[in-house]
Amino acid sequence: MNKSSPASPRLPSTRTPHDQSLVGPGATPPFTPADLPSNLTLAACLYLSVQGSQHSNTQSRFKPNQVGGKDHARKRDHVRHQLGKQGIPLQDVPPQPTEEMPGAVTRSLNWLRNLASTAAQQLPSWPAPLQMTGAHAATPPDDAHDESTGQGIAIFRYDIKGPRQPDETRNQDEAIRSLKRLFGPQNVHVIDVRNQGGVYPYLANVADLPEGTTKLLLSGSADPAYQDTVQRLKVYCEANGTPYEQVPFPINFANILQAKGVLLVADAHYFNPSQLQQIQRYYGNPRHVLYMRLVPFDDPLHEECFDIDLTALLMENTLGQGVALYNRKCFVLDPRDGLSISPDQAIGFLKAQGWITIEVSDADRHLLALNAVFHKGKLLVTRKGLSEKFLQDAAAAHIEVVYPVGDKKIGHDGSLTNPYGLGCITVPFHKTSGTPSPKKDEF
Repeated sequence: MNKSSPASPRLPSTRTPHDQSLVGPGATPPFTPADLPSNLTLAACLYLSVQGSQHSNTQSRFKPNQVGGKDHARKRDHVRHQLGKQGIPLQDVPPQPTEEMPGAVTRSLNWLRNLASTAAQQLPSWPAPLQMTGAHAATPPDDAHDESTGQGIAIFRYDIKGPRQPDETRNQDEAIRSLKRLFGPQNVHVIDVRNQGGVYPYLANVADLPEGTTKLLLSGSADPAYQDTVQRLKVYCEANGTPYEQVPFPINFANILQAKGVLLVADAHYFNPSQLQQIQRYYGNPRHVLYMRLVPFDDPLHEECFDIDLTALLMENTLGQGVALYNRKCFVLDPRDGLSISPDQAIGFLKAQGWITIEVSDADRHLLALNAVFHKGKLLVTRKGLSEKFLQDAAAAHIEVVYPVGDKKIGHDGSLTNPYGLGCITVPFHKTSGTPSPKKDEF
């Protein structure tokens, strides 16, 4: 990670391609029978159950002179007629439920019970939902992945060299397994760079995939480490038929976040106006562009706040709402650049657009809660130990927190070297047809 160059600090990606419309929580229209498709199995079950109740055995179950029998009915009608002639109103008393003739509530419950049984036999089996909220959030089984196509993710497989804590992973195998569980095995692109010398593994610094696009953007940085990683990504893209474009100037993509039509650019003062316009074009000229400034290089906090993906995250929850998670301590307001806004201004704007905002504590930021990977409302963090408040806030915002497989931590918190997590070592990658190649690199 090269933090000495303002144009190329370490960079991860925290962006997902989703719907760009800015919509807050809206009212759900009432559900009516017209909403049921004609070929829905449950609709067929409902029809059969109703028809069966209408065409049940019509033979009388009463004795002739018993209450409810034919003779009793004739007598009842005669009395009603005589009283009516005298102007005396008559109010029928509802029949009392008996074991042989249960009441309306019991009959309704019995009908619903039979309906549910019939529907359960007709409907296909569904996997149990993943419930991962609260402090005791469980890690889902390895086969609980999303089989859908479209959004994928890329990662280098490499052996970690240099300082490492005892409880950290030695390589990326646990990270790869965790990503495959979240995105689906066919959507995780593994580029094997083991035993290939020094490798710069922070894909998020050098590449990004703007939401709603298929073309991978590559940084034009002149840093040799960046150049090597960019070249490896080019080779992999060409092998998989994935389009890419190299930007003609250096970009630290870890300082760019995008979700639901909002583009957040950190330290934009490093770019000239023409470059800023080009960045917006790369990201589809979103309706809303926010500029914020991180603490400067001479600030003691810079060691843990040098990229925005370490201190903020934009994502969608399981309901499709925008959620912004942030730690305000890493941001400063410098009116001299004429671009940046304060954290309060940014959060106020997002709230006005219907976003949910969550302020993350310093302790959770140090545990890399914000340097995570997300997909369809699920947030894959790098380790356990996050605070109860963070888990409760995530659950209230309809975010499912998922822990990685294995007992080791992915990445480290900066106690030995620069902090990094899953967000730093991955990059969103368009899902192409077939299984990501080369197959021999698959975990």
